[in-house]
Amino acid sequence: MDEVGDLDSNGATLPDDVLSAVFARFSDKADVVRCASTCRAWGRVVTKEAVILSHGLPPLPRLALGFFHTKQLHRAPVPRRGRASSRCIHHARPVASRIGRLILELRSEMHANDLNLCVCNPMTGDTAALLPRLSGDDRPGFYACTLLCGDDLDPPRLSRSFFVVLIVYNRPTYTALRSYSSDNGCWSREVKRPGPRIKDAKLRKFGQGLVLRGVAYWPLMHTVFAVRLDTPEPIEVSMLLGDLSDQTQKYRLLGATPDGKLTFIRVGVSRDRLLCMAIRVLETTGDGMCSCRWEKKDVFVLTQFNHVSTINLRWFCEKSGILIFTLGNGSNNPGTFALNVETHQIEEVASGVHCNSWKNFVGYEMDWRLGRATQSLKRPDDPL
Repeated sequence: MDEVGDLDSNGATLPDDVLSAVFARFSDKADVVRCASTCRAWGRVVTKEAVILSHGLPPLPRLALGFFHTKQLHRAPVPRRGRASSRCIHHARPVASRIGRLILELRSEMHANDLNLCVCNPMTGDTAALLPRLSGDDRPGFYACTLLCGDDLDPPRLSRSFFVVLIVYNRPTYTALRSYSSDNGCWSREVKRPGPRIKDAKLRKFGQGLVLRGVAYWPLMHTVFAVRLDTPEPIEVSMLLGDLSDQTQKYRLLGATPDGKLTFIRVGVSRDRLLCMAIRVLETTGDGMCSCRWEKKDVFVLTQFNHVSTINLRWFCEKSGILIFTLGNGSNNPGTFALNVETHQIEEVASGVHCNSWKNFVGYEMDWRLGRATQSLKRPDDPL
């Protein structure tokens, strides 16, 4: 799904049993996944009939991967509370995504300066949950955002309804943190960051917030900005002053190893205009994050690209270890690509120079097993 549209329907009105019979005739599992990604109605059929469909198909992939982006944004009325309609979602921009859930900022005509966020799962067809509006003195202005899910807790919490949303934003004299928990249905109080105020230009380039073991991370200057989310209020975690590259966001991104260690991914172009990547891993040497160091993990050249001009690291998928990036005008093979940072295998997802100009790009990743498990727990009155 490469852009936000009507997630409820693709225009077809076929009954679920007919759609299931059609999907069962497919010989390629990738076609079933693409149909599930088309709209919430089809995704719901594939999820509900996964056991039946799996008998006639090769094993479905464990993870569904994709991305969202926007072309042109419009504003629409936003309800004050409860659930967001498909019309609202059509006039929205994606701001974050993790483990099947997507955070959208709804664009309101009547409340243009307010912050209206909703959380949904477009693959399972869960109805979007509308978070309380932040307006007036609570309005944050520009913000960075990420999401904590039940998988991030220890032990994991298998729940369709649980999530925590974190926003980081600036006030005139300090940087503020605020979180929303689905458990209590309200925003926490505003927490003042104890350290110096983050410059507006740096905050605007935060990009993806990676979450590991209940802590959200963003690259900041030569170190990492970390915030703990599995607490009643967000708490900044002290990090060592590292020697990480302070390049712009499109050349660097945080990732994770298969065993859950934080990584720093940096990309560059050699004199021969070859695409090079370097990965460093955060190794713990004692108690606490202040007793750790960044170690060199991997350096490699992607020989498939021998004439690179413009590149943009877009998103790291935490479960699969897939890095999504785009190449733009001047490159020998412009488009969108998915790179497995462990095996260095690469796949073209979309082609064309327009890919590098996409706005509000958000990667999407969902565990099909978790989707099927939560679908079995679904109740008619569940908000999410």
